[in-house]
Amino acid sequence: MTTKDDSDNPEKKTRRIVRSASTRREGEPGTDSPTAEAQPTQEAGEAKPEGSAAAPAAPKPPAATSGPGARPEGVRRIDMRGPRPPAGTRPSSGRPPARGPRRDAGGDFVPRQEEGMRPRPGPNAARSPMGMGPRPPRPAGPPGEARAEGGERPPRGPRPERGPRPEGRGPRPDRGPRPDRGPRPEGAGPRRDRPQQAPSAAAPAAAAKPAAPPAKPAAPAPAAKPAAPKPNIVTIIAPPPKASGGVKAAAPKPALTAKEALALKAKAAQAKGKAPTQPAKAEGAAEAPAAAAAPAFEAAELSAGWETAAEATRKAGEQSPALVDAWLAASNVEAIAAVADADDAPGAARKAARRAINILKSRGTAIPTRPRVARVDTRAEVALEATFLPPDGSGTSALSITSRDASGRYHLAEVIVREPIGILNAGSAWMSGSQLKEGRSRALEGLGVSPAPVPVEWARHRIAAARKQNATSGQILPLGFEGCRELVEPAPEAEPAHPVADLEAEITSEFAWARAPGSATLHEEPEFRSWLPDRGSLEDLLQKLGQRLGPEGVRDPQAVNAALKEEIEAATDRFFSPEARTIVATRMRDAAISVRSRKGSDRATDVLAVARAVKEAGLITSPPREIPFLLAFFQKGISVLAHQGGGSLRIPVAPMGPQGAPQAAPAEETQEAST
Repeated sequence: MTTKDDSDNPEKKTRRIVRSASTRREGEPGTDSPTAEAQPTQEAGEAKPEGSAAAPAAPKPPAATSGPGARPEGVRRIDMRGPRPPAGTRPSSGRPPARGPRRDAGGDFVPRQEEGMRPRPGPNAARSPMGMGPRPPRPAGPPGEARAEGGERPPRGPRPERGPRPEGRGPRPDRGPRPDRGPRPEGAGPRRDRPQQAPSAAAPAAAAKPAAPPAKPAAPAPAAKPAAPKPNIVTIIAPPPKASGGVKAAAPKPALTAKEALALKAKAAQAKGKAPTQPAKAEGAAEAPAAAAAPAFEAAELSAGWETAAEATRKAGEQSPALVDAWLAASNVEAIAAVADADDAPGAARKAARRAINILKSRGTAIPTRPRVARVDTRAEVALEATFLPPDGSGTSALSITSRDASGRYHLAEVIVREPIGILNAGSAWMSGSQLKEGRSRALEGLGVSPAPVPVEWARHRIAAARKQNATSGQILPLGFEGCRELVEPAPEAEPAHPVADLEAEITSEFAWARAPGSATLHEEPEFRSWLPDRGSLEDLLQKLGQRLGPEGVRDPQAVNAALKEEIEAATDRFFSPEARTIVATRMRDAAISVRSRKGSDRATDVLAVARAVKEAGLITSPPREIPFLLAFFQKGISVLAHQGGGSLRIPVAPMGPQGAPQAAPAEETQEAST
């Protein structure tokens, strides 16, 4: 016996079963009989397959029977139950008592022959101590009849009557008695393809009928083939299949894109064009309209390229859409793209070309672009230009010189100068065109003006003149200037003409003073927006205003405004000395360059006219106060101070003495006056 723990031990997997003589059936030969010697036995050392039981083959019982319901001879009845207990007694366990053996005579009880054991279900069933289970019963014959083993075939009797034949048909031919089929082969049981009659009623009836005449002797039956060995039954326990989630619903089809929809339309149009045409009309009636509907084009027009496609459509005139359709049919993509991109092509042809391009795109055709020929420039410098930023209120301006090489890169040299100091800063860099454009855009956002183009020679001369001022003022020349020498040198010896010199030749003194009364509007231009007097001049103006008004006059707004106007005019005359007026006129001349570039020559002429009037002004005749442009300097300065004070102008006022006269004090009072 093997258990689960001994499953890995090969010595305990083989089991030998020896049957004693007491368990031998009746009529079965023993080991010492000749029959037993003829049969091969299994050796003791041979291993039996797992899942099978060692059971001897049952001997064949004799075929003869004594009567209906009799058991065949040689079949031993085996009853495994014990004797019945005495009546009236029951075991202490509560189970029903054993009933003893069945009756031994009569009846239709046939004990089941031992046919080996069958495997028990479950894992390791062949190695379990219970061994094999009982085999399933063989199909039984009719009730009350023992199974015949070989012998003569039973008589079948006469043929059955088939009843009357239908009307219109003759009598059936006589087929004669049934032929004798001869003896049944040895080992074959009763026929199972036809129902068997009960032995009690059918046997006498068959005996009463006359016997059939003997038939021709049948051929001897072939020998029965040996039964094939039964295959071993192997039980495989596997997990049950997973339950499917049912039929999955199909995912919704995504919406078509524009390209896919256009492709479907194109395919539908092609399929429609390939549909069978209507029956042809008469020969003469069909040929004439077809020739008129399809215009003929020359081979040169159908094979037009980039250069000749637009001209071909202009030559075709009203037939240009048909020419484009012919190009589409001939797959002349280059001509279609050329017409769609040409501005001088007819409108109908361009529309048809764009429609044809959409069709070609839906087919997946690549649309070519206009061929461009790259030219290699052998020059070292393609362009050289200079720009100028106008001076601000302090007189600081910027000049830049740019060169563009053959590769498309820009070399920039920028120099910042201030009169009369000289060069304040300088630097150079290599940059792309987009970087250069971005730098000029930042200057426009910060200063309100963009660099104005000027002649390169004039810019180089201004830079050279500013460098000379460094030696006079003692300002150290910046180190970045060395990188700019490649562009700022050589400087011309003679001073070139000013960029607005052509406008100055037309300005006279009378014209200048005629434009002076309206010169205050020049401060609205971004070039003059930051022009203001210095902080000391503004504080001196307020100091004099406070001394003039006193503590009592500061509280009167009208008195403050009148006194402020007079003080501004006086401060203008004091501030704009002949030297200051010359500096202002020179800066206005430079600012006219930017004004001319931005607003034109007329506005630049106004700037130059006012600059001449400022330069010709005097102390007694035509004083600076008569030029509104100069008065606006201090007016803007006062406005800036009032804005910084939150809308109030702080005027310093000296305290009054005990006698009512102003008295000097270490710390002066400050009065606020609304402006």
